[in-house]
Amino acid sequence: MSDMTQTVVPIWAGDEVRADLARFRARTAAIREVKHRPRVLVLEDEYVEAAVFARMIQDIAHPVIQTDPRQALSLVFDGPRSGIWFDAAIVDVMLPHMSGLEFVERLHTLSEKRIPVVLLSGVCGLGVDFQGEFLEKPVGKADLVAALQRCAPRIGPTSNGSAT
Repeated sequence: MSDMTQTVVPIWAGDEVRADLARFRARTAAIREVKHRPRVLVLEDEYVEAAVFARMIQDIAHPVIQTDPRQALSLVFDGPRSGIWFDAAIVDVMLPHMSGLEFVERLHTLSEKRIPVVLLSGVCGLGVDFQGEFLEKPVGKADLVAALQRCAPRIGPTSNGSAT
């Protein structure tokens, strides 16, 4: 497919116009890549920890950080109208306003699409009755990525989200 925007730029266009066009192309390519990558909701009340988890999975998915479970539920349910969907979620057990388990229960009760969840806890030996992936903090990148890939088949080992 040829780049039609190249032929639209007049010959007399200066370097500034060409630079603007190059920035536009780069932004468009980045947006196109993000639209096709799997999205993972990272729900953790400690922003620094959430950012660390997001960094761990950025090679396989597009992370979206939320620190408040109420806002996260709103984002999940209002998202499809605005083009935002989630292929999986990473959820901490200890959250403000409701526990991670309550969040998952509401998520699965109210959602038409069952979003796979990886549940995290910093409390060792927490007796959690949870049907899904459960990891104790501190969690390493390899363990988190493997848990996501087990529970959400769309999340593959490559940077564009496709399985090899």
